[in-house]
Amino acid sequence: MIRKIILWFLAGIVTLILLLLISIPLVIEPILEKKIRTLIQDKSTNYIVKIAMVKVNIYKSSIDIEGISIFSRIKNIKNQGVTATIASVNFNGISLFKAVFKQSFMISAINISDVFVKRDTPFDTNIKAVMLSPSNIHIGEFHCKNINFKIHDSATAKFYAIKGGNLNFSDLNIKKNDTVNPSMLNHFSFESNEIKSVSADSMYTYILSGISYSTATNQLKFNTFSIIPSYKDYDFTAKYKYTIDCIEARFINIKIHNFSIPAYFQFKEIKSTFVEIGKMNLTAFRDNRRKDDHAKKLCFQDVLYNLPYKINIDTFGITNGNIKYTEHDEEANKPGSLHFDNINARIYHISNDTIYKSKTAFFELKGKAKLMGKSNMRILLKARLFDKENTFSMEGDLSGIKANDLNPMLMNNAYVYARTCIIDGIKFNFTANNHKASGKLTMRYHALDITVKDKKNDDTTGIKEKIVSLIANIKVHNSNPLPGEKVRIGIISYKRDPERFLFNYCFKSMLTGIKYCLIE
Repeated sequence: MIRKIILWFLAGIVTLILLLLISIPLVIEPILEKKIRTLIQDKSTNYIVKIAMVKVNIYKSSIDIEGISIFSRIKNIKNQGVTATIASVNFNGISLFKAVFKQSFMISAINISDVFVKRDTPFDTNIKAVMLSPSNIHIGEFHCKNINFKIHDSATAKFYAIKGGNLNFSDLNIKKNDTVNPSMLNHFSFESNEIKSVSADSMYTYILSGISYSTATNQLKFNTFSIIPSYKDYDFTAKYKYTIDCIEARFINIKIHNFSIPAYFQFKEIKSTFVEIGKMNLTAFRDNRRKDDHAKKLCFQDVLYNLPYKINIDTFGITNGNIKYTEHDEEANKPGSLHFDNINARIYHISNDTIYKSKTAFFELKGKAKLMGKSNMRILLKARLFDKENTFSMEGDLSGIKANDLNPMLMNNAYVYARTCIIDGIKFNFTANNHKASGKLTMRYHALDITVKDKKNDDTTGIKEKIVSLIANIKVHNSNPLPGEKVRIGIISYKRDPERFLFNYCFKSMLTGIKYCLIE
């Protein structure tokens, strides 16, 4: 009798267990699915959320949500709000015990795929911190694949877009009532096919392609970084009231070594041991026929100090670069241009750390290039950081060039044409500060013959031009050194124009030394 009772009791327990096991997918899981759907589609929020499917699997401790659509409830002409779609969200390895009894969520993995977000609202500069969770959450792995964002400031032309992004976190801890903070970024990686932005005035588009970063390597890489003006040279400058440079650039194979994105967000510091650029192509155009605003330009040191973040880069290198500068003088019919090719440069110790107000350190630039694709050019610029007078020294040399190779600039900016002249070499060194540049320049040359041209019609054959050319050739020495004489050493002496930047300052300073060699 007792044996039968025990058997019946065991059979009842087995039956109860079986009923429970059967009821889980039939009763409990649908209840949970309904609660999750209700929670996500909360009507009290500012967004309308629609879900195609929710699937709970208690045995596998997983939740699958598919076909998520999100829309802003409030829309108008100026504020189109947010629209978003997510193909699927998968939660795996959820600890139900901790979720129910400890109000703490342990999730082995979250997988999100095919995210598209479009936002068309005025940008709010006063972004408030948003609480991430009312409970503690630990996520072993987080993977978000194929992220696509289009964010437009409806008040301006400012625009941001991310195409084909992938974001991965590991060991992600979110504490109760936490907001987004840099400590969450300790273990993550990110890659994207393209990140694109448009300036607020719509005049420039910036494109990063082939982006990748990982905290495991602390290396940020870009295949290309492009700066693209919205209009061609003259059309671009015509959009502005005052003279402005139109710049177009493309940087290829960029690597930023030992750079911590978490540290950047936490301390607002760009820190790297080495930033390298494989190839650079840059063009700049300036139309000096337009009105000048006569605004004072900062020295390059002050530009560095005034950055809104701390910067510490040990070495910045360009392996191969090309720069073309074109300028249309206010009295010229055509623009003049110079170009530097095969640029190889290193910049050392780029820093605005205020520790160097009391500790001696030097910013240094070393570079070599081919002027007009022919002449070998070398420069060295050195400046002490946080010097009150922004003092810097510059030295360099130039060799193996014919003066008529410089005619594309001379004809349209100096209004002279070099018929013949071999420049055997130029060596210079000078020291400059906020006020003045002084130093020496030696230019060895021979067989100089120049022709002056008419500014209005570019004619060199008129009587006036021939007379002026004759006088110029008499006044200017046709070689250095002259037969039987010593080499003339030019004196560099130039008062800084506060309305011009570094390149103009250096060029005009060297020009005083060249004039001295030609005339004195």
